[in-house]
Amino acid sequence: MAIEATTQPMDLVDLRVYLRHGKGEDAHLVPTIRQVPVSDDLPRTALQLLIDGPVAADPPGLVVTLPRETRIRRFTLDNSTAVVDFSSAIMRGATAMSRHARHEFLALSAIANTLTEFPDIDYVRVTVDGRRGGPFWGGWGLPEVLVRDEELLEPPSKRLRIAEPGAFHRRPQRTGMVPARPVRVTALRVDPTATYLRVAAEVAATNGRRLLGPVPLSTARRHGDRIVLQVGARGPAKLAGSLRGKFDDPAFKAAQVRLHHKKGTVAVRLTPRRPGAFWLHTLNDPARVVLDIRR
Repeated sequence: MAIEATTQPMDLVDLRVYLRHGKGEDAHLVPTIRQVPVSDDLPRTALQLLIDGPVAADPPGLVVTLPRETRIRRFTLDNSTAVVDFSSAIMRGATAMSRHARHEFLALSAIANTLTEFPDIDYVRVTVDGRRGGPFWGGWGLPEVLVRDEELLEPPSKRLRIAEPGAFHRRPQRTGMVPARPVRVTALRVDPTATYLRVAAEVAATNGRRLLGPVPLSTARRHGDRIVLQVGARGPAKLAGSLRGKFDDPAFKAAQVRLHHKKGTVAVRLTPRRPGAFWLHTLNDPARVVLDIRR
């Protein structure tokens, strides 16, 4: 009796890639699923799928995150860091898809988010024709290392606003004013993004109610190899100590919080591995003093 040969279906795996939805101020990232055959080169495959962009089965409104002219010259793994070298065609192709700084920021974030989906990849280093640093295609340029950023998946109306590269400076900065009534720092949040680290100090009235009016007088300045944010408000003892357990960003060597009870201030001291520009500003609902530091 003849036995008919049958072909076993090839094993498939789901890869998640991050495409852009919208443009300008409304732009954000949307994770999409691609099903591909199992192979030994899945991270590079995922990156190529990111370059390829949307397919017919995707939800409407998705657009390419990277220029279609993008070519991967080299892809390697260095311990837990994916090292990606693109050809310089990426810079020429960016003209057709807008050189908007926000789109460049989202492109860098999409590369980081797509590759850090793999459990053995924590960080991503991007080069262009072997060049580290310098321009990518817009105002942000290439940070030493990219990290994952989940906030870009939120609708624009719900997330903290994305900084603009022109807002960053190296000079001392200040915001707010001396409050008429005592206020407190109720929480500190540290969020790494593709191009900067964001430190947000949430402030409220001493009775816990929402702060009405300007934030307390706050300053940011360089002190030796550190960048120091000082907020003119008291804080609970639990805020004091190291912040390194609250975020994972190899661009920073140390982060420490000190409470100065006599001065009535909270000081956040961050030590970047490379000197970078920073931007001190405020956000509302809830009231926050925000320090962004270029990575």
